[in-house]
Amino acid sequence: RPECIPIDKKKHKKGIYTTDLFKTEKHGNTWTSPENIGLPVNTSANEGAVTLTYDKRTMYFTRWSGEKNNGEYAIYRSKKLNDNWSEPEKLNENVNLSGFVSMQPALSPNEDFIYFTSNRPGSYGKMDIWYSEFDENGNNLPPHNLGDRVNTDQDDVAPFYHATSQHLYFSSEGRKGFGGFDIYKVYGHKEQWTKIYNAGFLYNSSRDDIYFTLSLDGTKGFLSSDREGCKGDEGSCYKLFMFYYNPPKYTVSGYVYKENTKKIIPNALISVEDTYGSISSTLSDKDGFYEMPLHDNANYYFKCKKTSYFGDDGMISTNDVEKSKNFKQDFYLERIPIGEIEIPGILYDYDSADLRSESKLILDDLVNFLMLNDNIVIEIASHTDNRGNDNYNFKLSQERARAVYDYLVQKEIVDERLSSVGWGEKKLLIEDAQTDKEHQKNRRTTFKILSEDYIPKDNY
Repeated sequence: RPECIPIDKKKHKKGIYTTDLFKTEKHGNTWTSPENIGLPVNTSANEGAVTLTYDKRTMYFTRWSGEKNNGEYAIYRSKKLNDNWSEPEKLNENVNLSGFVSMQPALSPNEDFIYFTSNRPGSYGKMDIWYSEFDENGNNLPPHNLGDRVNTDQDDVAPFYHATSQHLYFSSEGRKGFGGFDIYKVYGHKEQWTKIYNAGFLYNSSRDDIYFTLSLDGTKGFLSSDREGCKGDEGSCYKLFMFYYNPPKYTVSGYVYKENTKKIIPNALISVEDTYGSISSTLSDKDGFYEMPLHDNANYYFKCKKTSYFGDDGMISTNDVEKSKNFKQDFYLERIPIGEIEIPGILYDYDSADLRSESKLILDDLVNFLMLNDNIVIEIASHTDNRGNDNYNFKLSQERARAVYDYLVQKEIVDERLSSVGWGEKKLLIEDAQTDKEHQKNRRTTFKILSEDYIPKDNY
């Protein structure tokens, strides 16, 4: 538990303390008496700052002896076998670098890497927050610093990652706050984080506030603080506080409609990607309705898709929204037509396959369309009028279709999604064209959908 327990009264006044790990259970509104978990976890050294896996069968904790500059601070792991904890093993040097402090472990949601605090080389300040991934055998790989978005030139410590909200909570002395160590939160993972926010006066005081933890449902938690001060000669006096948590909640909801008739579309796929690449999805229900949770201080990009329809998209930001809010985002899907779709306004110089600058602007819209509808494969076709030599027109149309193809590839549309064909004057819209306007209708660039089952490589 957070308080430090004097080992005997004679040593108390000299400020010599040891810390052990204890456990207690809550029954109703009452906590059981704290019970020392004993050997082999607790020793004559200090043990603290523990985190458990979700199945509560593995614990990571800090063991230390002496001062930070004259002793060892290292992270250990122990596994529960039957009802007993195994002899703790010290994590390798990728976490416990010899001659430096490593402490305060916290697990990622999938338990595939560990956050921890260290003053190892590469830190931005005195103590920084780092992470290290586990390999397939449970050994730690070389660590990474969370970066200067999180770490300051002072102490940044006690990480806790809340899996449900995907927020990292930690304590810092390097930012202007209410006093001492303040608790901060940030959305993201690993080295990708949004703006840092102070957790606020409900959780921070003019003293030190540290070791913030939160239940999975986000409704209650614990923190340690010396806000009540030390009475007499108590030595270290961090106390454990319980709190109820009710932060603002953000959601997005809406309906999926057919664009022309505004009839509802059930079972449409709505996917959302936040600023840092986290993706989630849901389906519209039988009434075309959907609803999804959002995080605070993030930007979101939405895509809505349905077989036989062109997709739709939208954007929402929860940045600086301080009160709970439901954002409304409807989608309107257009049915994919059968056959060719003309790309109006694609112009070439006379007797040339070079795209004009105004044509490139129009094709940029096609690029955006293909990025939104990233599951479709298209064929680009070019047609000429019936004036001039047949073979010449056929060759020119092939070159013009290829010019559009090349432009789309240049704009990073995967070539596997594209093909090109030139038809020359074989597919005239107006067989007996007489006027320039009629000939112009025959001179066109089109595309048609070949398939809707392309899977982007990022989704493999």
